Amino acid sequence: MGDGSAPPRRPPSRPHSRRAGPARHDDGERTTAYRALGALACAHCARVMDVGELFSRHALMPGGSRTRGVTLLPLCNRCRPLRLEGDENEEQHEG
Repeated sequence: MGDGSAPPRRPPSRPHSRRAGPARHDDGERTTAYRALGALACAHCARVMDVGELFSRHALMPGGSRTRGVTLLPLCNRCRPLRLEGDENEEQHEG
C-alpha cells in the first residue's frame, strides 16, 4: 500500500470547457472557440463567463527560466469577439 514508491494519485478534475470548433475573431484571425462548462474568469477583464458562453484561448509566453511551455489563458467574447465558422451545430465537435 504505502511503500513510498509512487505518490498518491489525485482524482481527475472536471473539464472547465469543451471545444466548440473553428472560429474567427472580428479582425478575421482564425482561432478555436471553446464553450464554458462552469464558472470561468476571463484573463483580461476578470468577468466570470456564463455556462455555455463561447471564448477563445490566447498564449502567455514564458516569463522566466522557471516557467516551462506556454500558458493558454481564456479571453471572453466581449474582450475578444469571435464567431463560429460554418455549421452552427457543435454537437459533433465535443471533445
